[in-house]
Amino acid sequence: MRALLVAATVVALTAGCGGKSKPLAQTARPCLAKLGRYIHHVPRPIAPTNTVAPLPVLDPDFKPSLGRTTQSLAWSDELEEYGEISYRSTAPGANAVQILIFKHDDLPKRVVAATKRALRQQGQIFFSVSRPTRRDRTLVIWSSTPTPQQKGGVYGCLDA
Repeated sequence: MRALLVAATVVALTAGCGGKSKPLAQTARPCLAKLGRYIHHVPRPIAPTNTVAPLPVLDPDFKPSLGRTTQSLAWSDELEEYGEISYRSTAPGANAVQILIFKHDDLPKRVVAATKRALRQQGQIFFSVSRPTRRDRTLVIWSSTPTPQQKGGVYGCLDA
């Protein structure tokens, strides 16, 4: 989990759109699929210890115990979409980006706060919010530093 926290940039995107429109996942997924190889993740528990599939973010409600300071968030009914774009490994920038779209903005905000707390406790300073956009209910996790084109493509799909 520490490697994920150190290597990933988790981005909380801000403020939603009004009106009657399709859920964000339905509009974003086709756009994201044009940016690279898109993988739509489905819940897959990791046997034998996990009976619920984990997500690649911290559980904000986990209470630390001796020997275990963090835990991954279990797959939630609050999750609207969990996808990943794989980019060509020979291209500049990030090799992949994971996108988690939630139905509401409360859980993603708490995940970001829990991640910041965990990084402070570990003495890490790699967490950054790279740019505000219009979606509070989306988390974006980069494998490494993206190019401006990669960021623009992903955020453009989420803002559409």
